[in-house]
Amino acid sequence: MSKLPFLHQGEKLRPTKRTWWLCRSFGLKAQEYSLESCETTLRIDHTHKNWLVASLLILGASMLFYGIYRAPSAGVPMGGTALGLVFGSFGFAFMIFAALLGARKKVPVWRVGRAQTWMRGHLWLGLLSLPLIVFHSGLRYGHGLTAVLMTLLILVVASGIFGAALQHYMPRVMTREVAMETI
Repeated sequence: MSKLPFLHQGEKLRPTKRTWWLCRSFGLKAQEYSLESCETTLRIDHTHKNWLVASLLILGASMLFYGIYRAPSAGVPMGGTALGLVFGSFGFAFMIFAALLGARKKVPVWRVGRAQTWMRGHLWLGLLSLPLIVFHSGLRYGHGLTAVLMTLLILVVASGIFGAALQHYMPRVMTREVAMETI
């Protein structure tokens, strides 16, 4: 079965801007513009490598600082200490950056950075905000308003992970299941 529903197996596409756009719309990589060479691509691919490495380095450094600072004073609450405030400030800043993507989309005349950079930052810094806020809390869930806010943060990050996973699978499923749909 063809990955592009409007072509027959073995039929070649002429390399034009429109065929490139069609392959990209269906989530396909058009190397030779033939059906055999159009492979499904991932939305989170090698272009995210720098963001992944930076996020892992920040997470590793945070875990190291938390372990060194927290070990001697295991009974002391974390949020109001100097390092707790640093974790909270960085976690809050990452959440604000992730939220600003929506503002950037609403006002397209703002030419502050590339849209791809904003999307990658939204994904990786939004994901990184959760462990930083957990370190800020001293690995405690809290109670009352703190528990409500922690629950909301966990739900937002989980829905972001779910959305990123859907970006990988939905184009492929839609192309296969809705074969007669037009663009």
